[in-house]
Amino acid sequence: MRIVVTRLAFLMLASFAIPACSSGGGVARRDGGIADADPADAPGRANECNDGVHFCPEGFICAAVMSVNRCVPDPDPPPPGDGTRCGDCPAPGQCRSGICVQPSPGGDVCEFDDACLDGHFCIAGSCTPDPRIPVPCVDVSVCSPGFVCEMGTCACVHTSDCPIGLECTLGVCLPGPGGDSCIADADCPAAMVCEGGRCRDATVCDIVAPNLTGTWDMHSTLRLREALPSWLSSFLDGIAGPLRFLSGAATCIDFGLPGWVESAICDLVRPYVDMFLPPWAPAVFDAIADLNDVLNTWEIDETMSLTAGSVSDSYRGTHTWERVHFTYRDRPLMGDPSTVFDWRFSPNAFNANVVCGVFNIDRHSVHVSIGSIISWLVDALVYETSGHRWSGLEEALTEISRGFCEGLAAAADDAIDYPGVGSTVRSVCTSTVATLITTAIRDVLDARIGADPITLRGYANIGGPNSLVMGHWDGTLIGSDFTGDWQATR
Repeated sequence: MRIVVTRLAFLMLASFAIPACSSGGGVARRDGGIADADPADAPGRANECNDGVHFCPEGFICAAVMSVNRCVPDPDPPPPGDGTRCGDCPAPGQCRSGICVQPSPGGDVCEFDDACLDGHFCIAGSCTPDPRIPVPCVDVSVCSPGFVCEMGTCACVHTSDCPIGLECTLGVCLPGPGGDSCIADADCPAAMVCEGGRCRDATVCDIVAPNLTGTWDMHSTLRLREALPSWLSSFLDGIAGPLRFLSGAATCIDFGLPGWVESAICDLVRPYVDMFLPPWAPAVFDAIADLNDVLNTWEIDETMSLTAGSVSDSYRGTHTWERVHFTYRDRPLMGDPSTVFDWRFSPNAFNANVVCGVFNIDRHSVHVSIGSIISWLVDALVYETSGHRWSGLEEALTEISRGFCEGLAAAADDAIDYPGVGSTVRSVCTSTVATLITTAIRDVLDARIGADPITLRGYANIGGPNSLVMGHWDGTLIGSDFTGDWQATR
């Protein structure tokens, strides 16, 4: 039977240009009060929350913004209750202006387009405004959740803002490329209906779907690299700095000596480095250099739990990451809450439904400690490529640099006839290496702060009562799109 439910739409991630969490002499608490100001809370203090003293006000969450804890608007406030306050609102209810609205015969729950008002179509079980008709706007208040008011018209920003099966193309939700595309049932031949942007045999929608309640084992592949936050480039530069220097690949540093002396010292670096470095050091350098490639694909083991909604074929669900996998030159690297320091994963519950043999997961947010996982990955790469000799970047850098400057100074004394050249090289080299290592470790620690908000929207064909055929994710990470695949079994 083609009985489906309304989709619970969530707010698009807000801009990070937001008010601070505190004002005056105190700090806003979640309960609306003002906590006493921290004596250390002087101008220039980095973190605004998540320090055990400062808390975000209601409607805000603490998240990493450019590697610093900031209070940002909660993109997924708790589901509303059956009244005027947000609380429990069972699926397929929706929060509208702070009130829990359950489906009504007026068309919120639909089977075919004729169940909806004029100008609306039944898309993924919800009566949805015709996406081909521009919605005029003065501000975002009249636009669908996740849309923006741009040049007087409501426009989508991400594919995950659109109904399942449609893609955001130049601000408009339209079917993706391929045959039999459609928006309305009327776009399809007789005996067919439009579902998920494609014309489908109507008889498929009359097949009774299996009960999907229970716990599912999931495996997701997320192509996150292009959506990773902007701090990643600075992070990679920071940790690569001492490695470039110690490998002799970096430009020779300024020793404050005459040009001909420094030129002679720089000529010593390459052969000396090749002789001095421990045999596993080049492998560590290569691994860090390849980190961008390693981060291209994230393999996630998850658990999904589904409970039945109040309407047939509707569900309320949650999912959580159990572990994350990466691969470096055929070497598997696996992390989980027991191995990743500061592991954080805070998923929002989601609404889901079954439409014409397809299981749809509505757009929802999760908050993941992306920086912590990347920091763990750096240490894991060092551990693997050093032959399990060192457990992290700091230990490896300390070992590689130990004696390096002393040896370089001795080489300069032997090869260059200039007063005090050895002591000058020793002093400048030691200071430079120490600064580079300190910067690298600081960047690693800073990356662990907070949890980055991700939005996900997914769907998969039902393979049977205990299996879902390979599904698809559409997602965003701090305003950038990514895609993924997933599969689940029960």
